[in-house]
Amino acid sequence: MAHVLAGLAVCGLCGGTMTRVVKGKRSVPKLVCVAAKTGRGCRYLPARVDQVEDAIMTHALGHVLPHAPSLDATVEADLNRLDDALGGLSDHIEKAVEAVLANPKSPVIAKRLASYEAAREDLIKQRDAALKLIDERSEAVVASRVAALANLLESRCEDRPTLNAALRRVFSGVVVHAGQLGFRWQHVPPDSGGAVTPLVFSFTALCGE
Repeated sequence: MAHVLAGLAVCGLCGGTMTRVVKGKRSVPKLVCVAAKTGRGCRYLPARVDQVEDAIMTHALGHVLPHAPSLDATVEADLNRLDDALGGLSDHIEKAVEAVLANPKSPVIAKRLASYEAAREDLIKQRDAALKLIDERSEAVVASRVAALANLLESRCEDRPTLNAALRRVFSGVVVHAGQLGFRWQHVPPDSGGAVTPLVFSFTALCGE
């Protein structure tokens, strides 16, 4: 796995999938919008992978996870089913992205990626609908997921697949834009005021320099 946000990184401009690119042997790996990379719209605004990962490893534990909302333990099984489906779909999206980058002018592959992204949005809507049944009395599920991720971050886990899996259990996506990450909580409807928690990864980009 090339980076910890594989299947999670979302473009802050168009909402599309982001992927890791390296232009040369001396080039620093960066995250870019697939649509911008393949000339299908959006803007080419790269974000350095090392800065993104360092921010997550160094600051997410103290500045993101403490803001986790509550979740009813009775919906754990249903959420796990939806999360597993989303995880599998994200893997398909990653493979489709690779195919698009290899064949940027192929309308068939581009359409396939778009269909996967649409299916992912549909699953997210299903998960959000299930969350309306949450009983505010229990925080067991959220606490266990956040604790598992916190343990990995605290131990400075360097196993990207393991860390990525833990991130997917807690967040539905991470918006990357203008030097800032926006963590979308897996269990909070997007129209909720606490749905996204910000974290700066580059003050230079944040200030537009």
